[in-house]
Amino acid sequence: MQGFYQISSFAVPREPVASEEGDYAMVDYVLISRRSRDRAGLRYQRRGIDDDANVANFVETETIMRVEREGFVNVFGHVQIRGSIPLFWNQTGYSLKPSPTLSPDRTHAQNLDAIRRHFTKTVMRYGPHTIVNLAEQHGKEAVVTNAYREYTSEMDMTDVHYSEYDFHSETKGMKYENISKLIDKMERVFESQAYLWISNNSMMSQQKGVFRVNCIDCLDRTNVVESAFARWVLNRQLGAVALLNPATEYRTDTDIVFNDVWANNGDAISKEYAGTSALKGDFTRTGKRDLTGMLNDGVNSLARMYTSTFGDWFSQAVIDFMLGNRTLTVFSEFLLKLQSTDPSELIRVSKIRAEAIATSVARVLEDGERLLSGWTLLSPSDVNTKVGNRFEEKVLLLTIRALYIISYDYTLEKVKMYTRVPLGDIIGISKGAYILSPLEEASRDPLQNAGFLVRWRNTRQDTRVTSYSIRNSLDLSSPPASPRAPTSPRPAGPPSRRNTALSRILTNAAAPVINDDMTFAAFKALPIDPARSRRDNGSFVEPADELTGATNCKEVVNLMVQAIHKACMDVGNGHEDFVSEADVVSLTEAQRMTSVYSKMEYGVKRLLWLGG
Repeated sequence: MQGFYQISSFAVPREPVASEEGDYAMVDYVLISRRSRDRAGLRYQRRGIDDDANVANFVETETIMRVEREGFVNVFGHVQIRGSIPLFWNQTGYSLKPSPTLSPDRTHAQNLDAIRRHFTKTVMRYGPHTIVNLAEQHGKEAVVTNAYREYTSEMDMTDVHYSEYDFHSETKGMKYENISKLIDKMERVFESQAYLWISNNSMMSQQKGVFRVNCIDCLDRTNVVESAFARWVLNRQLGAVALLNPATEYRTDTDIVFNDVWANNGDAISKEYAGTSALKGDFTRTGKRDLTGMLNDGVNSLARMYTSTFGDWFSQAVIDFMLGNRTLTVFSEFLLKLQSTDPSELIRVSKIRAEAIATSVARVLEDGERLLSGWTLLSPSDVNTKVGNRFEEKVLLLTIRALYIISYDYTLEKVKMYTRVPLGDIIGISKGAYILSPLEEASRDPLQNAGFLVRWRNTRQDTRVTSYSIRNSLDLSSPPASPRAPTSPRPAGPPSRRNTALSRILTNAAAPVINDDMTFAAFKALPIDPARSRRDNGSFVEPADELTGATNCKEVVNLMVQAIHKACMDVGNGHEDFVSEADVVSLTEAQRMTSVYSKMEYGVKRLLWLGG
C-alpha cells in the first residue's frame, strides 16, 4: 500500500463513573491514507481523469478512534476521499503557478461520459458524495473549476452534490479561521453522513456518505480542509461517549496529537505526488498561519518546480514499470525523449490508429477489393525520401490487388492523400535498420529501429488528394527531374501564375521521384510497447492487434514484408531477389547526419533530467 498511516494516543479529561479509575481516558487515534494504484504518478505527469474513469492522486483517508468507557470498548471510524478534478485536463510544470487547461483533443461528450462513469463507480463504493471544490473560482484555475461545476450539473446524479469554497479567496490575508464558515455550511451534511460507531461489538451507527474534497493538486488546501472536517467528526465522536475536549487558550493533548497526525499525513501524500512536504503545513500542525510558514512554502514551491521540470519524468517511468503498466521499453523511450507516455494514452492512440485504418479502408478501397492487412508506420512526408524534414504516421493498406500509401489527418479523421500502387508494379522490397538518431543506445538498436523500402514502376500508380474540387488526381507519369541525393526531399519548383491555390497544393503534393521510371517509399516500424489496461479483477488485458506476437520492430517489419511479398506472388510478381536485406538508414549514415549542436543539446538535457 502506498499512502500513510500513524497510530497515536492522547488523554482526554473525564468524570470517572462506576468501574473507571483516573481523571483521564486514553484514546487511540489512527489515521490511514490509501493512494489508488490507478492513474498513479506524479503531480504534472498525471492530472485529471483517464479513459477508465480513474483520477490522479485519488486518496481514501480513514480515521479510527478507540476509547473505553464504562467497561465498553467503543470504536469509531470516518472516511473522506480526495481526487483530481474528474475531467480531461492537464498542466505543465515549467513555472511556479502554471495555468491548468482542458484537453483540446477531448470532446464534451467524452468529458461527460468520463465524469459520469467515475462518480457511478465511487458512489457505489462510498455512498452519496458531497463534493467540496477548493480551487479558485476566478483567475487561472477558473477554467477547470467552471467546467467541473457545469459537468456536475449536467450529469445530474442524485447522489452527487456539488459545493464550492474558493480557499485562496476566503483565507486571503492568512485568515485561516474563515475555514469555520465552511464547517458551518456543511453542518447538516455532517449530521446526515454520521460516522461508524461500534460499541462492545454492537453497531450503533454507520457512515452514510462521504466528502470528496479537491483543489488543483489535491494536496495542500485539501489536507487543511480534510483535517478541519476530521476535527469536527472527532469532537462529535468524543461527545458521543461523554468526553469533551475542554475549551482553553492552551493547546491540549488532543490538539497536539491530532495536528501532528494530520500534518504528517499531508506531508506524506505531498511527497508521494509532488516531491516535497505539504504547503500550509504550519497551519495543520499548529493551528496558526505565520510568516515563517509562508517563507517555508516559498522554498517548497521552488523545489516542486525544479522536481516537476527535471526529476519527475524518470520517476514516472519507474512508477509505470513497477505497476506493470509499461514494459522495459519505457526506459528506452525515456532515454530517447527524456519523458514517457501515459499508458492510458498509448491505449487510446492504438484505438485511434485502428479507427484511422478503418476510415481509410472505407474511403479509398475500390468495390470488391479485399483487404489483407492494414498498418500504421512512420514515414517521410514525401516519397523518394529516407530522411526528411518532416515525418508522419501513414496508413499502409495491403489488398489482393494493390498497396495503398495513405497520408491521414488524425485531427480531422480523414484521408488527406493516397497513392495506389498495383502489386504487379512493385519492383522489390529492401528491409533493414532504419536509424534516425544515434544519440541514445535504444535509438541505435537495429532490432528496435527497423524499416523497409518499397520500389515500384511509374506506370499505373494513382495518387489522389482530398479536395473540394473535381480535380483530385495527380499526374505522375512525367515527373520532374529527381535530385542526386535521394535521402533529402526535393524542393518544389516555382508555380505558374495561372495555377490556383488548390492547383499549387496539388503540384507540391506530387512528390519527386528518383527517375522517370521508378519511385520508392520508406517506412519505419512504430515502437513496440505492449501498454496494458487493468481489468476490475486486477489482471491485465492486452490490446488486440495482428502484430501483438512481435517482440521488436525487426519482427514487425519481417511480418509486414512477408505479407506484401506473398500478395505480390499471388499476382505473379514474386521473383527470387524480390526481398533483399539492406539498411534503409544505417548507423553510420545517421551519425554523419547528426550535428554537433544536437549532440551537445542532448547531453545537457540528459544531465539535467537524469543527472548523468
